[in-house]
Parts: sequence; structure tokens; C-alpha cells
Amino acid sequence: MNPRCGQASWRDASRGRSAESVSLAWRFYGDLERLVGSLGLGTGYACERWTFVELGAEMGVTIDDRIKTWTETEWADDAGFPMVVIHHGTSEEWGVRRLREIIAGQFPELLVKMLPQGFRCRWIPAGARKE
Repeated sequence: MNPRCGQASWRDASRGRSAESVSLAWRFYGDLERLVGSLGLGTGYACERWTFVELGAEMGVTIDDRIKTWTETEWADDAGFPMVVIHHGTSEEWGVRRLREIIAGQFPELLVKMLPQGFRCRWIPAGARKE
């Protein structure tokens, strides 16, 4: 069964967080209703959406500091190609968390901390300016 891109609801993805924090962490472009059977996943600098298409991916996931919003996201919307763009730090944070666990396990005498990066910009909604 090929799931629809929008099958996991926005409410499921954003459970416990404000819509602003979720929408800043990832963006969706293209056709939300398209059925997909293959995914191009790239969360490093070399993940080019064009390569996903050449390799036959029906949907792509890429990072924000790799994508050109004025061309690639516009193309995704025009072509209906489903594409999720996530924050680069968000894409790597799970791996750093796991690395901390491994190092702490190997060297229990050391205090090993993870400093979460998250997505640290501030959301300023339209009309929020105070006079």
C-alpha cells in the first residue's frame, strides 16, 4: 500500500508543540495527496533533490541549508513533487544524542552532556509588532 503524503496528520506531527515551532522545523512542498512508494532521503549537504528524481524517488526529504527555496521548492509545488525540507540541526540532533549515549556507556567515569541545538530562530507572526 502506498501511503498518501498527508496520511500522517499535521496534528500527529505537531503533538504537544505549537504550530509555529513545527512549521519552522520542517516545510512541505508539492502535492500533499500524491501516493508515494519510494523516498529520497538526504540530510547532509550532498542531498540534491534533482538526484532523488533521477534515481526514481517519488518524494524527497532534504535539509534547509541545502535547498534553494526560489527554485527547488517552487519546482516541487509546480510539479507536485512531494518534498519535506527540515532544519539541518534538527536532522542531526538524534545522531548526536545517540553518540552521547555511546560515549557515556564506554566511559562511565566521564560526565558526557549533549547540548541540544533545536531550531533556535524566533517566529514573529504577521501583525505582532507592538507600537
